[in-house]
Order: sequence, then structure tokens, then C-alpha cells
Amino acid sequence: MQCQHSSLGINLTGFVQGRGIRPAVAELAGTLQLSGAVWNTSHGVSIHVMGTDVAVVEFLNRLDDLLGEFGSCQRHSTVDMPVVNAEGFRILPASETSAAVGAEQTPRQSTVPGSLSVMSALVPPDTVICAACLKELTDPMDRRSGWAMNGCRACGPRYSILQGMPWERNSTAMAEWPICMQCASEYHGTGRSRGHSQAISCPNCGPQVQHLFQHQPWKRLSDHLRTGQLLLLKGIGGYQLLCDAANELAVRKIRSLKQRPSKPLAVMVPSEHWLDSTVSEIERRLLKSRDNSIVVLKGTAGLHLADSVTAGMATVGVLLPSSGMHFLLLQELMGPMVVTSANDESDPIIYRDEEVHGLLQNTDIHLLSHQRQILRPVDDSVVRVIHDEPVTIRAGRGLTPMSLPLHCPQQILAVGGQQKVSVSLCNGWQAIMGPHIGSLETLAGRQRFMEHVHDLMTLYRMQPALIVHDAHPDYFTSHWAGQQSCDTMAVQHHHAHVVTGMLEHNLTDPVLGIAFDGSGYGPDGTIWGGEFLLADRLSAQRAGCLRPFGLVGGDAAIRQPWRIAVALLADTFPDMSSEELSTLVCGHHHAAFSGRQRDTRQDVRNVQALLRSGIAVQCTSMGRLFDGIACLVLGTMTADFEGSPAMLLEDAAWNSATSPGQTHAVHTHSPRTSPPSFIIQNSAAGSGELRHADWRPIIRYLVAARRSGVDSCELAWLFHRAVADLVSGFAACVPDRVVVLSGGCFQNRLLCEMVLQDSGCSARTLKMPGRLPPNDGGLSAGQLAIAVARLNDQG
Repeated sequence: MQCQHSSLGINLTGFVQGRGIRPAVAELAGTLQLSGAVWNTSHGVSIHVMGTDVAVVEFLNRLDDLLGEFGSCQRHSTVDMPVVNAEGFRILPASETSAAVGAEQTPRQSTVPGSLSVMSALVPPDTVICAACLKELTDPMDRRSGWAMNGCRACGPRYSILQGMPWERNSTAMAEWPICMQCASEYHGTGRSRGHSQAISCPNCGPQVQHLFQHQPWKRLSDHLRTGQLLLLKGIGGYQLLCDAANELAVRKIRSLKQRPSKPLAVMVPSEHWLDSTVSEIERRLLKSRDNSIVVLKGTAGLHLADSVTAGMATVGVLLPSSGMHFLLLQELMGPMVVTSANDESDPIIYRDEEVHGLLQNTDIHLLSHQRQILRPVDDSVVRVIHDEPVTIRAGRGLTPMSLPLHCPQQILAVGGQQKVSVSLCNGWQAIMGPHIGSLETLAGRQRFMEHVHDLMTLYRMQPALIVHDAHPDYFTSHWAGQQSCDTMAVQHHHAHVVTGMLEHNLTDPVLGIAFDGSGYGPDGTIWGGEFLLADRLSAQRAGCLRPFGLVGGDAAIRQPWRIAVALLADTFPDMSSEELSTLVCGHHHAAFSGRQRDTRQDVRNVQALLRSGIAVQCTSMGRLFDGIACLVLGTMTADFEGSPAMLLEDAAWNSATSPGQTHAVHTHSPRTSPPSFIIQNSAAGSGELRHADWRPIIRYLVAARRSGVDSCELAWLFHRAVADLVSGFAACVPDRVVVLSGGCFQNRLLCEMVLQDSGCSARTLKMPGRLPPNDGGLSAGQLAIAVARLNDQG
């Protein structure tokens, strides 16, 4: 009896390119003696498979299992196709798909009206060098021994070397490096690591590492680090400055070069085994993940570090070797190494070879580069574990481009805000959030933004019909959007934050959004940032906010939080004299500032006079409230970078929370019998009245507690407790809604964990930040979601 034969066309979608799925499909088809072909497309991966009915059915069953093993990919469609005569199963490059068996009959989707061409395939992110490739580096018998550019079909650069999709060698920076006969044999072979690996290379045919030493280069380079010198290393997504993390002088050199006086620096360690038992299993898994993110750890994780690495902060960012170059260096150094981008603090990452000439004029810096081009710059990602879940602080290498669960037939670009900028887009077929760009305060940052937008739109083959931007009229992104020849949509800052949180959890019903951050433009012309919004993806209504306070000097108040402390005290104690107020702000317990108290006292009087005149802009920002409290409790008079006072306040609170025997009850010497709290103004639910969270009782408490000698760490802890209670208290006022937390203040691990542990919230559905950054780095994703919802609502 003759067997019946089948012929199927199959489309795979999701993360199906740059991961070795085609070779795995070909191996499966060969095992079942099926014929046909598999190839990358602008949609994903297409398969034409032919054989007996039984074998084809078995192929489909095993294919689904195979895709489950890879994760983040699926079988999108399957259609019958004519049976043709063909032998064997082939892997075809995208340029040859027209010659594939049955390719012209493989299911295709129509193009988006007005689009250049369809691009629905997901762009593969960069991935860390895998364990198998690292093993080859250290095997003296392996032909890739010591080959710092090593990689395989499961690891290495993807997004950063990509010119265009589909993912093929001739569409990457590796196109200029023809493979040798040995690599060709591996490429066309059945080996699981390099069969059809598009970035395959070896010492004979790949891009070369560039340094000054011919003999024992990695040892000699590490010797330079040990003696306090710096390395300028061309990494995966840009140039990095490296030094011995235990060498105080070397760390200070990096800080001086970057103009980064106190913001913590990340360190790279040879392996997770260098970290002590304070590092949790979840944090270890994140360190070893393919994303290779910097993981923010509490304390120093047992590492011997120079004081200037953390600059007084109680956390340290740690990552494992990203590439073979990092790995070989650390094998010789055998200690932690500072790894930070080589750009000035306020500028975007440096990635072009010609951009580093100025740095190389410094005789303490040695170049460690390679010949492969970086086509798309990308910073390292940063994550932090909060309540046993990872929260993204910065979405960069390994995490982006990040697919977003949004669908709209129109092409939309969302451009974020002014700080920590990322852009998101929908090209009619897929929606993504791109990598972190950074601040747009500088000319270099703005130029990079425009280059990045152009390159990302080209990659995703889209020309937006709508650009979504922040409602702040003075942001560069707002001005830029208005200059483009398409429609624009302004979105309120905190509405975008809340919808980012909704997008994180795929919520569509109305929520209570709590957005705590540094600042955002309010429709009333004031600075918002401590907001309680009744929101959905279409609109938001302000249900409550912090009691407003004056912000004298605008951006100057961010750099000098004592100005905020003056405003808080002046509002709480309107009859307080200038002398008393000055003493509270810069009293004798602030020893670090005693040398300039006379000037500061005059500045305090000037600020008080401006507040009384009524010309100070009004502010409801929780981030700025944290800054003012840090001044009053810790004596933090200045901020070298935004958020540093709040970080110091969190660190101090942890010191109280982790003290032996600490129960977090108010001590007997505290000035009151109950901890401080915000007061929420009473109003009838649903009346439309705006509720204010009055912070003045907390200021009164802190002033009295300071005078009674209460420990500053305990006061920091009590303030965090008060903010957490405010969240649960306001949530109780709106009992019928899911609560979404968003904004940069919810990067604070202690605050988030207090909220989660609060009995008032445990019975409610509370949605925390996750893979989308809660800070302005995730703002564009929320903007895009709002635009998609509004357009879809219009039909």
C-alpha cells in the first residue's frame, strides 16, 4: 500500500532569528527523512516540509516541543501546499528564498499601506558569550584557544552588529570578513554550535583584536591594570574604560575622565564564585543570564573594592564577563574590574573608532580594540531584584529591542521625555521599545537621539504617521516632534508612567495609578511627581497628589536639595525665624558643611524670601520630597546626580532595617508615641475632589526627633514607612481598582518591599514594576500604548 504524502508551509514568529532555530529545524526534518527547506524572512522563519503524512504530523508535534525549548517563539500559521519532487532538507539564506521549494506558495502577509515593506520579524538582542565558547578560549588544543572574538550561533553580538533584517551574515558587520575553509566546513556541517552560525569566525578569518603586545598580551594588559593604569576597551555596544577595582587612584582617574564625581561605578568579576553568600540565588541567576545585565547588589557582595567605586553608596552593580576580551583579561587580573562607558557622564556612549582619539592622548590609557564595527551603540542593561523579582533600571544590551504587546495598523513613533530617553515604535506589524539613549540635555545627546531614531525607523522599515511626545513644551523631544512632517500627540508624563505599568501587566481595565518620580509637567503648569491617577489607556484623572511646595531655582533645587528642605520647613513652620530655619538646614550636625555655613545661611534667607514672595514654581514631586528629607535627616546639601539624595536615604534606612535587634518600633526616646504619617484630606469617594497627601506632620516629627537625638537611620526608615503607608492608605480610598506603581521612586527596593508587606495592600491586587523600567527609561512604551489605544478607539 502506497503511503500518502503531505506538503506544508509553516511560518514561525517570535524570537526566531539569530538563535540557531533553522539548523534545529533542519536537523529535526532530517531525522524524520523529510524534504524541503527553511529560511529567514522579514516575518520570522518560513518552512516548507514534505514527506509521508505520518512523518509530517510527527514533525509538527516535535516542532512545537522544539520551539518550547527555545522559548519566546511559536508556530504562527500552517497551510497545505502542493507536493513537488525534492530531495533532502536545505537551509537557505534569505537572498535565495525565491529558489526554495514551494517558496512562492509559502503563506505571505500583505504589506502595510504606505510602508516601505513588511518587517514583523523580531530583532535579536546581543547575548553574553556562552560557557562552551569560554571553554574553547582556555583549551590549548582548540583552534580558537585565546580567540577573544569567539562566538557561536547561540551567543555573541546581534543587534549591535546588525545592518538590517532578516538575520544573515551579509546584513551584519561580519559581511566584510569572508570565512575560511575550516569555518566553512563548520558552517555547512551538522555541529550544534556553529552550523549556519551567521557570525562564525576564527583567528584565521575573523576581525583581529588590536593591542600593543605580541607576547602574553592578556597578562601584560592586566599588569597595566594592577599598576593603576586604565584600559580603553571596545566592547560589544561601545567603548569602555577599565581599571583595577581595588586601586583607589585608578578609580579616581576614571571618575575624573568621565566627570562623574560620585555616581557608583559597575564592576565585573571573573565568575559568580567571587561573590559572597549575601547574593541571593535570584541575583545569581540574573548575573548568569544571556542578557548579561549589571545586577545591583546590596553591600559589596564580599568584593575588595576601592572606596571610590561606590562613593559612599551601600550598593554595587556587578556583571560577569560580556565577551572573550573581558574574560581573558579577568583570567589574568583575577580580581574585580571597574567597567564603565568611556563617554563623559552627560553624553551618550562612544562607539565609533574616531571618537576615542582624545582619550588616547592620556598616557595612562592603553587601547584594547578590535576590527569589527559597532553599527548600533547600546549601553549595558541594569537590573535590581525587588521582592524576589527582577526590575529593570536601564534597558540596554541584552534586553532590547524589547517586544511590546501592542497591535495597531498605523505606524507610530513615541520619543519619551528628556532624561533616560528611549524610543518606542509600532510599524504596523510589531511594537518595540528600543535601547536606552540617555539624557538630551547636551548637543551630543540630541545628535545621538536623532541618529538613533533614523536608524531604528530604517531597521523596522517604518515612516511614522504619528509621533507621540511628552506634554512638556520645553523638552527637546517635544520640539523635535513638532518639526516633523506628520501628526503629533502630547501625552501627560505621569499618565504615560502609569500606562507603562499597565502594559507591563497587560492591563486594560481602569486602575489606580500611583506615579512617584522627580518631576513631570502638569496640565496646570506646575511640576507634578507625587500623583494618584484614576487611569486607563485612553485618559487619566488626577484623584490626589502631595501637598504642593515651592521649588526655588528650578533645576538648581535638584542639585541643591537644601533649597527643598527650606521650602518644606517654611511651609510647616510659617512663623519660624530665618536663623532657626538656617540652623535646621545646616546645623552643627552637618559637619561636612561647617566650613561654608555662613554663605549657606545667607542663601537660606534668600530662598525663604523668594518663597514668601510667591514666585516659586509649585511642585508635588515625591522625588523632590525625598531630596528635602535627605537634607533634613542626613545633611545632604548637594546632589552630584539626580536621585542621589534618595539613594542615600534608602541606604540609611536599610542600616536601620538590618541593625541587630531592630524591631522598627518607635523607640522610647522618640518624641511621639506613634510613627509619622501623611494626612490624606477627607473627601467623599467619587466626588471629583482632589485629595492632598499632607507631608507637614512628617516634617514636624523629624524636626522634633532630631532635637531629641533620634538616630538618622531610624528617621530614614520611618520616612520610608510613612510613604508605604500613604500608598496603602490611598489605595483604600479607591477599593475597586487594581493599583499600579510607577515612576522612578519605585526603583527603591525598601519602599517597594514595605508596600508589598503592608497588610492594607496584601488583600488587593498590587502591580509592581518589572521588565519595563519604572523610571523615564520606560516612558516611551507608555506613550506608545496610549497612542495605540486612542487610535484603536477611534476605529
